[in-house]
Amino acid sequence: MCAALYAARETLGAVFARLPLVARIIGEKAVREGSWAFLFACWVAFVRSAQGSRMCEAMHCFFPLDEMIAVSVERLTGGMHPRAKGILLSPADATAVAMDQALRGAGGGVKSAAVQPLDAVQDGALSSMVRVVLTYGGGGGGGGSGGGDAPASVVVKCVPEDLPTRMSVNAKAMFEREIAFYRTVAPALRGKLSAPRLFDARQNVGNGRCAHLVLEDLAARPGAEFHAPFKEDADLGVRPEAVHDLLRQLAAMHAQYWRSPDFGVGGALHWAAEHAKFGASLPTRQEHFLYHLGWPKFMRHFAATTPDALRKLGDELYTRLPDLYEHVFNRGPLTLIHGDVGVYNVMFHDGGGGGGSGLAETPRGKALADEGGARACIFDWQTCARGRGVYDVAFFLSFSVPASVRRAHEERFLRLYHEGLVAGGVSATEYPFEQLRQDYAVSLVVAFTTLVFSMGFLPSQYVHPIEIGAKRAIAAIEENDAVAIARSVLFPS
Repeated sequence: MCAALYAARETLGAVFARLPLVARIIGEKAVREGSWAFLFACWVAFVRSAQGSRMCEAMHCFFPLDEMIAVSVERLTGGMHPRAKGILLSPADATAVAMDQALRGAGGGVKSAAVQPLDAVQDGALSSMVRVVLTYGGGGGGGGSGGGDAPASVVVKCVPEDLPTRMSVNAKAMFEREIAFYRTVAPALRGKLSAPRLFDARQNVGNGRCAHLVLEDLAARPGAEFHAPFKEDADLGVRPEAVHDLLRQLAAMHAQYWRSPDFGVGGALHWAAEHAKFGASLPTRQEHFLYHLGWPKFMRHFAATTPDALRKLGDELYTRLPDLYEHVFNRGPLTLIHGDVGVYNVMFHDGGGGGGSGLAETPRGKALADEGGARACIFDWQTCARGRGVYDVAFFLSFSVPASVRRAHEERFLRLYHEGLVAGGVSATEYPFEQLRQDYAVSLVVAFTTLVFSMGFLPSQYVHPIEIGAKRAIAAIEENDAVAIARSVLFPS
């Protein structure tokens, strides 16, 4: 009971932060002083209001009661979950001793660990991440100079320290999914997919999850290029040859897990199916709720540049968004998808060195390096789940490729991806190019909705970046007749 009250107080603190000034002052005073009777009275009055009803719906989507109770128990028992021993709860825990344990004594033992911020971390990140620069007792560090396989630096990724974000991330098992990817999927795709090397990962399961990953520092790869999201086309700098390699890798992954029986209960990929966007799943409820918040804001800013047909479909998605998700993430030929293949989650490099995937040793990797083509390394696998593979393709091409490049190469990109599926064992008869084209169009609309629900929670300084992304996405939707195709899925005759 005490834990539940503590959870309620913590959650109400987050709720009051969103209220008008007077209500916020009253609520925060009650939270500080622990006036439970007064707090309960305020809560009853609040939930009876229209705003309170919406906030309760948000809490149901983002802060499940069992997760709140588990986190509260952690707080009440001294700030560490009883099952979290040995897990780095924040970047500050990345000490030399902790890194030595994570790297299992590489390089003669870690002598020092200097924590540095990561430039790539954006507002709204769903984890706490830092770079940790290492020196070793065996003399220096990095690339084996400290002995064998000792890296000069690593990236440490922990659960978010912000309580509401952490509960939302935990409710969707985002760290469990990412760790499962690195432990089960990445080894099976060695030579086909480039991803960061995993040095160490630890987690507790169940409610109140804590976890950490110690990963390869991709910035150490030769010629590493990272890109911020939603730059203007002229500043984006994504080259067609880099897109080719990314699509080949995605096709190889999608083909390997095409209609996999491992998505079933008890299968090796059950975690990807459990957290897919379908029916009344938690990700669907969350994004549908945020869509309700985001669409009016999107229209307020971008109605003039949104085509009438897309605006009408956007209104209909107030109620039909779960149906669109059902088509893309729960029907048809399903596979393992990344779920967030934006340029911000892909590092391009020159193909030399970097020992994460072994891709450079394959004939394709050597050919790309000989041609001077940049190679892609995909990271941040927290959102990987089950869905139609072409969704990853649509997401990247509509948001992360300059419109002129997509327009000039789109047919070639899609045929290259389809050829990769067929080369990986997918039947061209079962999944012809025409079907891929249709799925691509519907996926363009689903990708567009991510901009809409982002408007529901991102602060006002993100309006311009979203405008840049919307411009590219709307162009792709119009040029592929995607609204009409999506409507044929939602409203079959």
